[in-house]
Amino acid sequence: MTEIQELEIIIGADGVVRLQVQGVSGQICLSLTEDIERILGNDITERTFTDQYYEQQDIEDSMEARVKL
Repeated sequence: MTEIQELEIIIGADGVVRLQVQGVSGQICLSLTEDIERILGNDITERTFTDQYYEQQDIEDSMEARVKL
């Protein structure tokens, strides 16, 4: 069974962009967001990883990166 991969982009009223990746594990989430981060200027103010980030790649993962516009 194939896991659904999701990339959620949330833009707050304060201009902070939050990226949240679900359905992947390990460092794959970083490669999924790198183009968007680059387009937004690579101004990462905070990056938070869940426990799943550190697990095997076949376990669901989520990651958040916050970018100030």
